[in-house]
Amino acid sequence: MLTQPVASAPGPPHSRRWVFAALLGTGLCSPAITVAQSFEVLHTFILDGANPASPLIQASDGKFYGTTTAGGAQNFGAVYRTDSQGNLVTVYSFSGAGDGAYPAGGLLQASDGNFYGTTRGGGANNLGTTFKLDASGTLTTLHSFAGNDGHGPTAALIEAADGDLYGTTLYGGPGDLGTVFRMDLSGNVTPLHHFTGSDGANPRGGLFQAADGSFYGTTNLGGASAYGTVFKLDASGSLTTLHSFVGSDGAHPPAGLIQGIDGDFYGTTSDGGASNGGTIFKIDSSGNLTTLRSLLGGTVPLAGLVQAPDGTLYGTTLGSQYGVGAVFKLDLQGNLTWLHNFQGDDGANPSAALLRSADGDFYGTTITFAFNYGTVFKIDSAGTFTTLHVFGFSEGTLSYSGVTQAADGSLYGTTYGGGSQNDGTVFRLDPSRKLTTLHTFSNFTTPSDGSYPTAGLIQGTDGDFYGTTIGGGASSSGTAFKMDPTGEFSVLYSFYGYPGDALNPFGGLLQTADGSLYGTTANGGTNGQGAAFKIDPMGTETVLHSFAGYPDEGASPESAPILATDGALYGTTPGGGDGNGSVYRIDPSGSFTTIHLFNGSDGAGPSAGLIQATDGNLYGTTVGGGSAGLGTIFKMNLSGHLATLYNFALSDGANPRAPLVQGADGNFYGTTSYGGTSFDGTIFRMDSSGNVTVLRNFSGRDGVAPYAGLTQGIDGALYGTAQGGGGGGAGVVYRLAACSPAPAPSLMVPRCVPAGTSGFVASAPGNIDDRYAWTLGGGTIDSGQGTSAIGFTSGSPGTLMSLSLVETNASGCAGSTRQSLLVDFADEPPSDPFYAYVCAIGRARVSSGCGEGSFCPTASVTRAQMAILLLKAGLGGGHLPPPCTGLFEDVPCPGGFAVDWIEQLYNSGITGGCSAAPRLYCPTDPVNRAQMAVFLLKAEHGSSYVPPACTGIFGDVACTPTPAFAADWIEQLFHEAVTSGCGASAYCPSNAVTRAQMAVFLVKTFGLPLYGP
Repeated sequence: MLTQPVASAPGPPHSRRWVFAALLGTGLCSPAITVAQSFEVLHTFILDGANPASPLIQASDGKFYGTTTAGGAQNFGAVYRTDSQGNLVTVYSFSGAGDGAYPAGGLLQASDGNFYGTTRGGGANNLGTTFKLDASGTLTTLHSFAGNDGHGPTAALIEAADGDLYGTTLYGGPGDLGTVFRMDLSGNVTPLHHFTGSDGANPRGGLFQAADGSFYGTTNLGGASAYGTVFKLDASGSLTTLHSFVGSDGAHPPAGLIQGIDGDFYGTTSDGGASNGGTIFKIDSSGNLTTLRSLLGGTVPLAGLVQAPDGTLYGTTLGSQYGVGAVFKLDLQGNLTWLHNFQGDDGANPSAALLRSADGDFYGTTITFAFNYGTVFKIDSAGTFTTLHVFGFSEGTLSYSGVTQAADGSLYGTTYGGGSQNDGTVFRLDPSRKLTTLHTFSNFTTPSDGSYPTAGLIQGTDGDFYGTTIGGGASSSGTAFKMDPTGEFSVLYSFYGYPGDALNPFGGLLQTADGSLYGTTANGGTNGQGAAFKIDPMGTETVLHSFAGYPDEGASPESAPILATDGALYGTTPGGGDGNGSVYRIDPSGSFTTIHLFNGSDGAGPSAGLIQATDGNLYGTTVGGGSAGLGTIFKMNLSGHLATLYNFALSDGANPRAPLVQGADGNFYGTTSYGGTSFDGTIFRMDSSGNVTVLRNFSGRDGVAPYAGLTQGIDGALYGTAQGGGGGGAGVVYRLAACSPAPAPSLMVPRCVPAGTSGFVASAPGNIDDRYAWTLGGGTIDSGQGTSAIGFTSGSPGTLMSLSLVETNASGCAGSTRQSLLVDFADEPPSDPFYAYVCAIGRARVSSGCGEGSFCPTASVTRAQMAILLLKAGLGGGHLPPPCTGLFEDVPCPGGFAVDWIEQLYNSGITGGCSAAPRLYCPTDPVNRAQMAVFLLKAEHGSSYVPPACTGIFGDVACTPTPAFAADWIEQLFHEAVTSGCGASAYCPSNAVTRAQMAVFLVKTFGLPLYGP
């Protein structure tokens, strides 16, 4: 959950970050403009991370945090969190631009509780960054490397005894051989040392601050023999080379050092030693090095070490018994024990140091796996090993099937790959855009439940969903399955192929009124060229027809048939005949007829199914053929007479692989898997005469290759999937509105309009073809075409004027916006000192006053009113809280004034009420100035915030020997410049807060825009 900034303004002394969004899981101000979107990506399938090359850390919350060098929403790496059971959450996905890319160095949790780290790429100069990440997932880029100060950091930062952070860069500096730098918590970087080669080069492993206060580290190259060094550095940047590796004692240390319980330092080299397989070494602060163990050739320890309390060292290697890595332990006499040899399906290539957790077990990562994305694992000192998480497309990837909107309003679909076994998934995307993986297919279970679904789902008459997989099942030949909306899954039938059975159902299913399911398979049947089948409600399968292919029949059907109004089944095959495919009919008696063989000029390779339109004709698409060889749209009557309606020409799309859908407007809608302006596919509309309009050209980030057809939702919009594209390249779910709306105009109008003033001008940009119409107070005052501006006169004090603008584009779709202009409150003149603050919260829709155009500035604020004002100031004037549940005995639910707001304030941790037993809120009590300090700071910093101890600023707020109520909070409010008290050295803690004073508190705390007259 992210913390978002409130817009700053010139007036307040400072602007702040609002934490309610993090506490409540909601955004800030809702936009004033509400316009249907033409096209929007509803969900992007992403890697939850890939190639975790950095060590884990255990944070103060007990969870483990790490980074991946790839994956995430944009495939530029991610920060993740996991627990000891492997429940993993992606905390932040890098975008590759200003926030960095490819974090290879791991994280540091500093003494301020925030996480700090580096990325080896991205940033303003694409040379890497340092960043800060708070507990809510908000990332701040602190520094973008520029080259002279280093670039390409690959190691974690450390926090030194002086409170600053220290780190290394792999490259950069005058010789591009790497640097050591210091950074304060604000991101100010000072280079301390530039490596020259003779003193080392390319420090890959970062720093360690020893008990003597000096920093110790290694370089991967450089030194006397160019095999790397061990160095010591003081805080001023003075470097001493303690040891230059010569090969026989090791070469190319890949990681940093640790200081052992004996005070000496321990590390690894990835090469050299007696057998050129790397070494494990010990070195003291004077540079005396001892090789504890030379490893066999190919072993390659690429990570640093960790030491247990008994002195035993633990580490990992890239080589092993199976050649993909191992975990070892080594006592201080050099005796080595292999604890675990990776085999690939449990992870491969561990390149990061282990973490010894508070529970005594060791946690680590591998950068690859059987599916090539890496793992998180746990191992104890005896070698008991557990794979906790496998990185990958846990939500799924490559959706060929489109989506089905169910009776609950959610979208259901399948993905061809991804999931924990990379065999595909079934997902639900609910109206709030939350995606839930309902089922993960596995070809490794016994028996398998299927793998690689290429077709979509249908919702049966019983409310359950039905679908197919092309692989898996008892004979690895595909399955037909059933799943209820909660994900309860069962295999209806496992196809077994030869002899005679169907094999590999690429298409989905059709359910008839008697509950029977019909479908096709691309292979199998008596001729090996596919089959049409029926599965009755008891799960008994019958092959209806085995396709024969050349010369008279089709072959390899890839879609389910449809049931037409004459009671027969109609479908297509992409092969057969003379190689261009066919349309077939199976009548109710089971008789099979080929009613059309494509010849290329009228289309070729119809892989999509048919639809029967309201005119009774069949409509479909072909992948190829036609005048340009790029596919066609055709119409056919039930006797088989075919007419080509449209030939694709690349610029308008190519190779449509999906069926058409007839919209509620009578037009036909479809997709092409290729072509268009970016060659990534299109969405098109066709009228009954065959005139085609391209509605959307896909362009990578919004999707690539929409193989699947469209579904018209209950809202009239079209929904679909693209099998590729999106930020992570794994596909998207999208929504297309029925028409392309006009852009929603933005109004530029004066704020806090002084009463009775004329000449104010509101303006809005517009296109030359756009029509516009202005209304003020409900009446039209101007209209025209193009860019528009209007002058007006404000009303009398205490009125709220509504100025509206509607812009309509050439397609007839309108975008509108409305701006409410607050005219002065009748009892708050511009000459009053509180005017600007009262005006600010009125303009922000935090308060509309106390009624009849008045604000009642001197009235006390009650605890109930305070709940509304506090939430609206932080979450936006349009915010509405969730319905109440009945938490407080003195605030009836429903019906109590502000009850929803009061309960949301309680649930966010900002207040506990005025009594715990019984639970009371005291809604009519006035809020005093001491209570207000607590409310404001908890809202600003979070419910767990504790302010610094007081020092005794105010004479009427005791600090010693026993602090007065809220003394710490009151003084912190003073330090944050929200208040200077009520007079000379006084705060007046027991005084009731007036409505005007509350306006000042809210504006200054939450950075609301402050506008003058």
